[in-house]
Amino acid sequence: MRFTTNNVLEGMNLIMAGLATAVIGVSAWLATHARQDCLTFLQWPFMAIGLLIFGVGLLGYFGSARRSKPLLLLYLLLLLLITLLLLSFTLFAVVVTTQNGPGRRPLGPPARFHEFTSADFSAWLRKRVGPPHWTSIQACLKRGRLCRDLDKYTTLQQLYSARDLSPAQVGCCKPPSICGFMFETPTTWVPSMMSTSQATSDCRKWSNNPSKLCFECDACRAGEMQNVRQHWLHVAIVGLLVSILLLTLLALTSITLQNIKHNSMPDETESISPNI
Repeated sequence: MRFTTNNVLEGMNLIMAGLATAVIGVSAWLATHARQDCLTFLQWPFMAIGLLIFGVGLLGYFGSARRSKPLLLLYLLLLLLITLLLLSFTLFAVVVTTQNGPGRRPLGPPARFHEFTSADFSAWLRKRVGPPHWTSIQACLKRGRLCRDLDKYTTLQQLYSARDLSPAQVGCCKPPSICGFMFETPTTWVPSMMSTSQATSDCRKWSNNPSKLCFECDACRAGEMQNVRQHWLHVAIVGLLVSILLLTLLALTSITLQNIKHNSMPDETESISPNI
């Protein structure tokens, strides 16, 4: 059938526009979480790619509907560039969030969460929460409900068995378990006899002052980085799926262009003028 590939391409471009809308939606979700996590460098590149995919998808739809070779050639070039851009972004997201360490289960009661240190993350990600940036991130964390949400846990067992603790809450709102502090409330801990032998710099930085807690701790920075890593994993999965669709569209566009070229060639039998 002459227009089968063309019609498939039209349908695929409509799906592409829908997926671009989904990419923009994921970016909006990331923007919401970025305000909560106080890191805002992730969602904007992804949203820009989503807008580009949406625009190029519409271009491909009109080009295939009109069987316009110039539009389809432009579409093919832009689609190739966007695919390379998205694959590069996805690869970058995977590389910079590669886990150097699995985190550690805290000491004491069985816990549902892990505790992290900066050594568990890539050097690039550590720079994002380094001294030039940490002051504003810390101020943002203090303005939110990050630690106030822990007040609902009245016992140590409840805190350690909580399912909804974010890595930032684990790192910023309580001292590392290795400090051996005694639990009074989720944000009030007192040194014990075993605290001195296992003390780390984070243990010395801990304060029961609600405006300080462990916001200066390495564990707090690590919790923020783990939040980012979890979000970037979602981005990498979406980016990989969209890249597969874009590669499929590249193949279909190439076939459609070949069909247009074939159908526009004059029939050799018609080009022979009869001799009278």
